[in-house]
Amino acid sequence: MVKIIWLHVPELKPYMMETKDRMTELKELGFNVIDGITRPDEAWAIWKPLNEHWLTDDIIIVGQDNVPTVKMIKELESCTEEACVNPCISYPASTLLTKPVQNQIVFTGKKTQRILDVDERPEYVDYGGTGVSKISLRCQKRIKLKETPCGFPNLDGTLLKLGLNRWHTHYPMHKHNKTDMSMTHVKRYKQ
Repeated sequence: MVKIIWLHVPELKPYMMETKDRMTELKELGFNVIDGITRPDEAWAIWKPLNEHWLTDDIIIVGQDNVPTVKMIKELESCTEEACVNPCISYPASTLLTKPVQNQIVFTGKKTQRILDVDERPEYVDYGGTGVSKISLRCQKRIKLKETPCGFPNLDGTLLKLGLNRWHTHYPMHKHNKTDMSMTHVKRYKQ
């Protein structure tokens, strides 16, 4: 049975409560939700809960302030692709760009890359944010995460470095509750 690993700090902030409620709902629906507590003062905190369950089953990762719908989780669970990502919007305050973009990248050359615009809908990307994502057991056998501890926010880049460079994308985008997003941006770019 697929494992949903909910990565979160021990003391949840108010903007994380919607994700907590969704995880409770998923548990009540019979999903295998695992509390992946990531202590801020602990080295490799984000890696430890993943390492504990790596190579045991397909894993769906849900970050502490990411809010997938039940339908999104079911879609990720049933997808046969090696690795899947359900993207979200990254807002200017977190990217230092001048406009909202997706948290996904495509490579356009050996040393060049491009962050996807909000309205793009590719089937595959080279780099996906792991806030709501699935990594199949088949992929885990190839990606040697157990041998490569990493901390936040380096999980995405570590997976890329280890060879996970093809993510199947699922839309619509999930909601990402960040404290630095202005309501103007949220309303303007809401799906």
